[in-house]
Amino acid sequence: MNEQWYYFTTNQGLTAVGRPPTGSRPLMQMTMELGTQDRFPFHRSFAAWGVAQRSPGIVIPKRIWLGQDGTVIFRFDEGTQPKLQSAVGAHAGLAAWLILLDKFVDTPTLLAEARQVWSINDLAGALAFITPAFLPRPLLSLAPDNWERVARSLSVHVADGVGQQADQATTVSY
Repeated sequence: MNEQWYYFTTNQGLTAVGRPPTGSRPLMQMTMELGTQDRFPFHRSFAAWGVAQRSPGIVIPKRIWLGQDGTVIFRFDEGTQPKLQSAVGAHAGLAAWLILLDKFVDTPTLLAEARQVWSINDLAGALAFITPAFLPRPLLSLAPDNWERVARSLSVHVADGVGQQADQATTVSY
């Protein structure tokens, strides 16, 4: 029997359960709701993986469940579990997360939300991975083909954020 484990972050760290938490649903069953509901809890839950220094693994729809409380839950097959996450892995995962959500949410809205959760440096790091060479194939095959749109929008968003940081750093108060 192919056993599965579902991992998600909590205040105590990483939690593993043998079945998805009550009330959670596969991401692909919630796509219509993603455009209308508050996504900040999902962003924060996904970001918590990096804070916990763990990798959720490949970010593709069939592995992701969403909890009613905004928890992002990843399915791991038997014999696999979250590993330590490198900075490169965190940026690659964030790139895939942004591409995935952009398939169901307006790009400018998504990036404005992301900026409230991730730093400009994190978003710039993710930008380097928003290309078909680095994105998971199952994610690329899911319509629409949005990686280029997200890359262009994110590059402008990052440049604007870097400019704002520079302006704030050179502001002198008298």
